Amino acid sequence: INKKQWSHELAKKLGLDIKKLPNKFVTSTEPAGYLIKSWAEKLGLQTGTPIFNTGVDVGPATVGTGVLRPGQVTVALGTSMNAALVTEKPLKDKDLIIWPYAYKPMDYYYNFAGANTAGAIVAWFVKEFATEFDINNGPIELDIQSGDVPIGSNGVLVLPYFMGERSPLWDSDVRGTILGISLKTTRLDLYNAFQEAIAYSVRQSIEQFGTDIGESITLVGGVSASKKMVQMIANVTGKTIMTTKSGGEANLGSAILAGIGIHAIDPDDVTKWIKIDQKIEPDLHKFTIYNQYYKMYKKAYNSVTDFYHEFRKIQKE
Repeated sequence: INKKQWSHELAKKLGLDIKKLPNKFVTSTEPAGYLIKSWAEKLGLQTGTPIFNTGVDVGPATVGTGVLRPGQVTVALGTSMNAALVTEKPLKDKDLIIWPYAYKPMDYYYNFAGANTAGAIVAWFVKEFATEFDINNGPIELDIQSGDVPIGSNGVLVLPYFMGERSPLWDSDVRGTILGISLKTTRLDLYNAFQEAIAYSVRQSIEQFGTDIGESITLVGGVSASKKMVQMIANVTGKTIMTTKSGGEANLGSAILAGIGIHAIDPDDVTKWIKIDQKIEPDLHKFTIYNQYYKMYKKAYNSVTDFYHEFRKIQKE
C-alpha cells in the first residue's frame, strides 16, 4: 500500500511468482472489461455491457452505508466482524488490516480490525445448546428469554476466539474460553455472555482507531437485526448505534460503485439514499458498569494467552 505495488518480500516468502499476478490496478468505478457477445446472449444482456470488479464484501458494504468520505466508523457484524474506518492516510502501527478503499482506492484507505468469530459463535451456541430451535429462530427466541439476564451474565465471561483471532490480537493459538461457570449457571446466562463477548470485541476493535472517531458508529450485517444486541453494543461502547434500512449489503454498495462508474449516479447524492432505520442511544449507567467487565475481558485474554501458546505446542506434538 505504500508503493501501490506487490510486495516482493512477501511474494518470496509465500513462493509466489509476481509475474503471474495482475499488474494493472483497475479501480472499482472504472470498467474491468465489457461483456462479450456469447455471454451477453446467454445472460440476456447487451453486448458491451461494462463489468465492474468492486471488491471484497466488506468494502462495498461500507459504501452501501453511504460512506464515500473519510471519518465514519462502520461495523459489519455477521458471521465474523469487521470494524472499519476510512481515512486519507493508512493507520499504520495499530495492528489493523489496511486495504485501499473500494471507492477512490488511490486516495482513501480502509483500515479495519476483524474478529474471526462473531455471529458464528451465536449460531454454534444455538446448534449445540438450543436444539429445539432452528438456526434462524433460535437467536430471536433466546434474545427474548435472556432479556432479564443482568450485566455480567451472573458471573460468566466469554472470550470469543473460537478460531483464534485476527486484528488487533493476531493470535492464532488462542481459543474460545468460558470463565466463571458454576452449578448456578444457566443456559441463558451463557447465551448472554456470548453476546457480551461480541460487544466487547466490537469495543476493542473500534478503540484501535484512537479517540477521534466521533460519538456514533454505523452497524450493518445480520446481527444488526437483533434489538438486544444493538442496545448491548451501544451500552458496552458508549456510542450511539445507527442501523440502515438497507442493511448495508455489499450488493448495494457494488451497484452504487458501478452506477458512479457509468455516470448514472452522482456520489454527492448517495448519502441521501441511505435511510437510517434507527439510532440507539447508550444507557450511560450501564456503560459505566460495563467498563469494569470490559477491563476484565481484556485481562482475561492476557491471563490465558501463555497457556494457549503452550497448549497448542502439546497438540502439535
